[in-house]
Formats: sequence, C-alpha cells, structure tokens
Amino acid sequence: DDLTAKVLVEINNNIFYRSGDVVQYDQQSFLYFKGRKDHQVKLRGQRIELAEIEKCLMNTSSLVSACTVIKWNEQHLVAYVQCIDVNEELLLQQCRSNLPSYMVPSKFILLERFPLNPNGKLDRKYLPQPEFSSLTTDHNASVPSTTLEQQLQDIFSQAFHIESPPIEVPFGQLGGTSLNAILALTLIRQQICTNADILLLFSNPSIRQLAKAIEPLLIVNESQNTIITSKQYNETHIRSLPSPLIESVGIILLICQWVLPIIIIINQCQPFLFLILPIFHLVLYIFCSRLFSFKNNKPDNIFSWNYYRWWFLDRLWNNNRFWLQHIIGTPLYNNYLRLCGADVSLDAHIYSTSMDAPWLLDIDDGSWIAGQTVFNCLHFNNDNNTFQLYPIRIGSNCSIGARTILYDGANIENNVIVQPMSSVNGFVASQTIIDGDDDKSSSTNTFMTYNNRSLSIWHKIFQVIALCSLICVHCILLIIIYKVYSIVQVPLPIIIAFCWTLWSILGCFISISLLKFIVGSCTAGEIYPIGSWSYLHKLWLRQLVVSSFHHAWLLLNSYDHIYPIVLRWLGAHIEDNVKISEIDTFLSYPTNLLHFKTGVTTFGSVLLVPTELTLSGDHCVDHITLGSYTNLGNGCSILPGSHLASETIIGNLTRVSRETNSNTGDIFIGAPASVMPFKMPLRLTTTTSAGQMKIIPTWHTCFSHFISKSLLLTIYSLTGIVGMLSIHTILICISYRYRSHIRYPILQQIISRLRQDHQQFICPFLGNTQWLIILFRALGAHIGEGIVIPNFSCLSDYHLITIENDVRLNMHANIQCHSFEQRVLQLDSVTIKSSCILMSGSKLLDSIFWHALFRTYRDKLIAGGLIRLAHDLAQLSGPMILKLVLNFFADSSKPIWLGIFYAILLSTCIFCQIVLLRSYFQCQFLVGLRFRSAITGLIYRKSLKLSNSSKQETTTGEIVNLMAIDASRFGEIMTQMHILWSAILYSYKYMVSMLF
Repeated sequence: DDLTAKVLVEINNNIFYRSGDVVQYDQQSFLYFKGRKDHQVKLRGQRIELAEIEKCLMNTSSLVSACTVIKWNEQHLVAYVQCIDVNEELLLQQCRSNLPSYMVPSKFILLERFPLNPNGKLDRKYLPQPEFSSLTTDHNASVPSTTLEQQLQDIFSQAFHIESPPIEVPFGQLGGTSLNAILALTLIRQQICTNADILLLFSNPSIRQLAKAIEPLLIVNESQNTIITSKQYNETHIRSLPSPLIESVGIILLICQWVLPIIIIINQCQPFLFLILPIFHLVLYIFCSRLFSFKNNKPDNIFSWNYYRWWFLDRLWNNNRFWLQHIIGTPLYNNYLRLCGADVSLDAHIYSTSMDAPWLLDIDDGSWIAGQTVFNCLHFNNDNNTFQLYPIRIGSNCSIGARTILYDGANIENNVIVQPMSSVNGFVASQTIIDGDDDKSSSTNTFMTYNNRSLSIWHKIFQVIALCSLICVHCILLIIIYKVYSIVQVPLPIIIAFCWTLWSILGCFISISLLKFIVGSCTAGEIYPIGSWSYLHKLWLRQLVVSSFHHAWLLLNSYDHIYPIVLRWLGAHIEDNVKISEIDTFLSYPTNLLHFKTGVTTFGSVLLVPTELTLSGDHCVDHITLGSYTNLGNGCSILPGSHLASETIIGNLTRVSRETNSNTGDIFIGAPASVMPFKMPLRLTTTTSAGQMKIIPTWHTCFSHFISKSLLLTIYSLTGIVGMLSIHTILICISYRYRSHIRYPILQQIISRLRQDHQQFICPFLGNTQWLIILFRALGAHIGEGIVIPNFSCLSDYHLITIENDVRLNMHANIQCHSFEQRVLQLDSVTIKSSCILMSGSKLLDSIFWHALFRTYRDKLIAGGLIRLAHDLAQLSGPMILKLVLNFFADSSKPIWLGIFYAILLSTCIFCQIVLLRSYFQCQFLVGLRFRSAITGLIYRKSLKLSNSSKQETTTGEIVNLMAIDASRFGEIMTQMHILWSAILYSYKYMVSMLF
C-alpha cells in the first residue's frame, strides 16, 4: 500500500500514475519532455532500469570496484567497468545468466579508473566513446563454419546493415530492431526455408543458434521432396491416362440426345411436341442408369471403363436437372429416383438434385431434405490413383438443412436434424443435432412422428394440379411465341432470337404475377408443418414457380436496377442503392419479410434460406433485416430471424442466423458465423463514382440479349453443329484473352451473353473430361496433366489460376481468384499443388509442417514426458507411503525412528510432486505456446496466399476462419493428450486407493 501511494497522485478528483517522466508545462497547456527522474531508458520498445544492469555487473567479482551503463545512439547499451584483471567474457556471461536478452550490454569498456570531476563524482563527458566497428574482431567465432551459416550471415548483414556480423552474437546486441528482424525473416523464407517463423528467430537470435534450429526443417523438407519425387517416379508408369476417344464419343452421344429431338420438333412445326422433350430425356436416363450403373463398393482406377460409365450417367443427370426441378418435393420425384435404382420412400420430401450417383441413395419415410443439399458419393484416392462410390443412407424423420454436404458413405440414423451448411460423413446416431462441426443429442419427444409428416392423397392431388397448371402457362407462352413466329417474315435466326427474348420478358412478368397474386405473403413467426396445406401453398408452390422460370430471369444482368423494384412490388422493404447479384434466391424467400436498408450489396450464390428448422421438425418463417451498407459474400446463407447491423460484412461460405449478434463494422466468417477480432474501416460519407456499380438501362439489356442470340443462332445455322461448337468456343476464348481492349459497354454485354450461352449450352457436356481442361488452358489457366474438374463453373478468373498435376475436384468445389469488400473488386492468383483433392468443405494442411515441429522441439517434448512420468510415479507412491504412516501409528511396537523416516519420505514425495509438476507445466507451456504460434502463423500465411489480404490489409475471406477452427481443435487435442498421457498410472492409482 505504501508503494502504491507513492506512485499515485490525485489531480482534480482523478487518480493518475507517476510515470517518472520529467516534463515542462507551459501556459498553452503543452507538455515538453525533459528527461527521466530516474535512470530508466527505453531501447527498442523495452523500458530498462540501468541500475539493475549495474547491480548485476557489481556482483560479478570483488575485483569490480565501480560501473555505469549508458544508452548510446538509441541503439546500444554500453557498460563502463572499473576493474582489475577482469575478463570481458566473464562480464558477458554474468549478464546473460541474470538479465533478459534486451538488457545485455552490446559493448563492455574496461577502465582502470573512471574520470572524475572536481567534486569527486563520475564525469560522463570524459568516458571513452565505444567503437562498434570492432565487434567483429572482438569475437573469435565470426567466421561461418557451414554453408548455412554463411547464408544467414549474408542475410543478417543485409537486414541489420552490419558488414560481416558475428556468428555468436544475438542480433539484439548488434543494434537490431523488430523491423530489422521482420526483414531478416522475410529474406530467410525467400532464400533458405519457407517454414521459418518469427518465434524461431527470436528464440535463436544468433546466426549459429538459428542455423542449428533451421537445419532440421531443411532435412525434413528435403526428405519429403525426395519421397514425393520417388513416389511420383515409381507411379508414373502405372497411372492410367484419360481416353480422348471415349470422352469424344460420350460427348457426341450427349449432344445428340439433346439436339436431335429439338431438330425433329422444329422440322415437324409442332411446338406442343416440346412438352414431350423432358419426358424423353428423363426416360433415357432411366434406361442408361439400368444399363451402366454399378453398386459394387470397390475401388477402381481413375479413367477406367467403370469411371467412364459413372461419368456418362453423371453428365446425363446434370443435363436433366432443370426438368427435375419441377417435380422435387413430390411423390413423382421419389418414384423417378426409385426407377433410377435408389431405395427412396414415397413419403420422403426431397428438394435437391445435386447428386452424382442417384442409384446409391437410401432415404426412409418422413425425411425432409432441403434444396442445394449435396449427395457426394464419389471419393477420389490419389495415393493409388483410384476412385470409389459410397452409398448414402438417411433414416426416417430426419431434417437436412440447405447446402448440407453428405459424403464418404454418410449413414444417418432416425430423427436427426442437420443445420444448414454442415458437412456429414460416416455414422450419425439417432436423436442428434448436427450444427457445423458440433454434434449434440436431443430428447426423443422433440421430433415429429411419421404420420404428421406424410402427405395425404389430397395434398398429392394438389401438387399434380399445380404442375398441370404451370404446364398450361408454359403452353400459352409457346402459343403466343409461335403466333409471333408465324406472322413475322424475317430470317429464321432473327425471329427465333426475338421470340427467345420475348419469352424471357413474358416469363419474368408471369412469374412475379404468380408470386404476388397466387402464392401471396407470409406472416412473421408463422410455423408450417411439412404435411400441411399452408406449407404446400406458401413454400412448395413458391419454389416451383421460381425454379420453372429460372431461365427467364437470365435476361437481366447481375446487379440490375430492376431487381429492387421487383422486390418492392412483391412487398419487400428495400431502400435506395441496393445491389443484388441474383434475384432467384430472393424470390424463393417470402418477400414481404425482407428489410434491406440503404447500400446493401449481395454477391454471387447468396442463399436466403426460406425457413428455419425447429426441434419438432416444422418450418418457421421470419423477418430478415440487413443494415445499411451490409455486404453478403459469395456462397453465404442467411436464415430467418437474422438481423445485421450497419457496415456488417458477411464472409464467403458463412451462415448467419437469429443467434448472430452483430455490431457496426463487424466481420463474420464460418458456419455458424463467428465474429472476427478485426473490423473493416467505416465507409466514408462521401462516395466516389468509382465505388459505385454501373447501372445498365433495361433496353440495353434486352437489346444485347437479342443481338447475342441472333449472332449465336446465325453461327449455328451457317456452320452446323460441329462448326458451331468450334466457332462459338474460339470466339469465347479470343474475347476473354483480349477483354481489356473491348471498350464499348454494349459490346461487352453482347460478349458476356455469348459466354453465358456457351457455359449454359456447351460446357455441361464437357464436365469431368480433358476437353474441359483444354478449354481452360485456352482461356489462360495454367493446368497440368491428369486433372479432373467436374464443371465449368468450378473455376473463375482463369488467367490467375495454376493447377499442378493429378489434382481432383469434387462436385461444388470452387477456385475463386476475386473478392469484394465494400463493392471493390480485388484479384489475386491461386496455386494448387500436385496430387491435391478438393472436396466440398475440405481443408488441407501439409504434413511436413508437423514433422518439422517435432524435430525442432523433440528434446523439450521428451523432457516434458519424462518429467510428467516422474510426477505420476511420485503421485502414485503417495497413498502407499501414507498407508505405512497410518500402520505405524496403529502399531505401538514399531521404533520411533521408523515413523520419522516415513514422515520424511512422505514430505519428500509431496515436495517432489510440487517441483515436478511446476517444471512440467513450465516446459509444456513454452512448447505449447510455440506450437500454437507456429500453427497460427502457418494458417495465416496460407490465408495470405489464398486471399488478397497480402496487398489489402482489410480484405476478408472465408479462409481466415481456419485460424479459429484449428486453434480450437489444437486445444482439444492437447486436452486429450493430457488425459491419455497417464491413463494407465491413474487407473492403477485409483485401484490402489480403493483397495486401501
């Protein structure tokens, strides 16, 4: 209390701390620093008491009679020692043993007598000036002994601006600062070892120490590269290669099964035959699945005959997904899956078509599966260059949220709830709720029963009537278009393009009219049981209308200014300057429950989940409120009840729900969303035109759509199918290569439409083939050999992508080289190393990093284990010694010296436990801290490579969430290691305690 009172002072009823700085206070209330009240100095960010260094030097030897320490040129500490026959090395060792590294003087000057003033006090003005140029000659170990030390010496010379720095001297004593250390670390990573981190540099500050620490990392790198090289060399001759002949024949068959029926219908001049087209395609897939599908769960080589059998069926299914969107959620879809070979109950509710092997599905009664759920049965194994198909089973009365990924033989028992954007593989027990990576059990009575989830016969009749009514609407559209086609006498490509544009315009008007007057609005907080009329009317019918007219909305561009107008007409509360990339997801949500404030921006693949799953298996709708200037990143999902504050940024692949609490400027990443420890800079009140997205007039949009379709159909009619495919592809490649030279907006829109048509009508036939790889290379991507890419949409910004050999991408994997923050486009390159497998939601780290960490900290880990073993043995011996003490007191015939011996032995055992436990935790804490720092540094470096934050400090991306996830998992692993470390000894100790 006395010491506290001395350093605190009260001024105007406020308590202040006496820092010890001497300042001058002028009449204008300015403070001028004059110095220190004591001899404390600040060097390289550290406050140093010079008296402590002087005290340490005085304790070196009795031959030291006086000493003083001064700060020299803001970079060094210089110690002047008055002594007789004292070696400078002895003083240096004394300081290193008793002082922190930053308090060790850089220079020792030995004097027989200090200069004194007339009063007999030290005269600092006459102390000899230090010569730091002689540091190199003062140390014998200044010549590097290895090539690695020579490289490090050159780097230290460049970073710390010292010619030939000593080998044994820490860089802190050479005048190095933290900025110099960062520069040295950057040079080490560039020239010697990419795995070096800042903790390694500060733990080994001298060149020799750093060389010894880096050497194990280099050995591991070299051995790993040797193993990989030899493995690739040994396996090159047994790797199967893709077959261009089989792929070409398969693509021709896929094109013919689509084009030939259309040509026949056009020649017959019967537009009503278009209604038979989806039936033909769906029946053809049933026939092919019965012919080519296989259910044996055995590995087979990639690019084998079985692989191409699966590939052909996958392309057929992918091309039929538009037709299937009209029957999802109905018994018709369940029956169709059964005809394809799946074991699906007729009372299941399936709203997803994203599956690569439908015949391997097993779904029981009453299960509800949301849209965009991924059934990933295909599994690649790059170790032996094989693939394997795993069945996926879902029990009864399960609820699977939107964008859930089921892969690697997921086996879900009954009554399981999976929240949106979760990944599931392996076995999942009954009564479980899966939320991201977390599983928790639930009570049985919270789940719906089978009967309450089944649709009655009247519900099924309603679905059939709705489908028939929608078909009639499309027939009326076809009649109108056909009348226009038969009246207008213009060239065929132009009239077809005009009818195409007219159908898109009419389709947009009809779809929003159906949503407005037939489907209607919803009430916030209302709950819809699956087997109810309200669910079919408000939710299922809305999804049916939106999916049926999806291609009509392709008429408009992304961020079209008509999107907010349409949503306002449907009842949404949308303010000015709102930019929406895709309108489909907003139409699928009850629009009257949307509240968007000024400046909201939503980017590609944003999903507004229409309903929220309740614990009873029902569906709840609620408001979604987005504050002003909120940004929704690519692939994020927003659940009902979400409320986001102003200036909030939602990262890619992030799930936001009503439990997400946001404040102004927060950044959320992950599923479920987690707030990041940093914020974006607040938006300036004055915005420039550069930050605003361009508004394209509606007539420009329709005109570019008409011109692009006319050009496309003209090419088709003049060159035939083969020539059309070639010319269209060449035109797309040339336009992308020279996109920077295209200046006119209308020409940019026409080319963009041609790319969209190419991606929609040609690229689906090329998926998972080498022809798609050739197309990517023509667009500028750097892609190696043996690559498997499922769809054209998996890559974007092709000129920035580098993919090495034998990389496999599963369905819905995506490589993206751009990001948006506050409506600003940012680009950065992405590199995928060889033999990687990219699955939906997968995260990969190099195993070499763990070997290097173990090699670096092996001695400390072994020492910690031996200390813990000794502590456990002492702890195990305690009860046994205590039993001997109790027996001594019970038996009066035993000698007294034996009791004293037992007491001393018990005290020694307890003392050893305390000392060993303290040593163990100290050792493990240091190692754990370094492990955590190294892991966090590795993940952060990977995030810098995969995002653009190396150039823009405020850039966000979903990869940053890896830091929080891996830190949490590492903490869990360390906890389990502590538990399992001494499990056998603990069990034996408890058995002994019970016996005693």
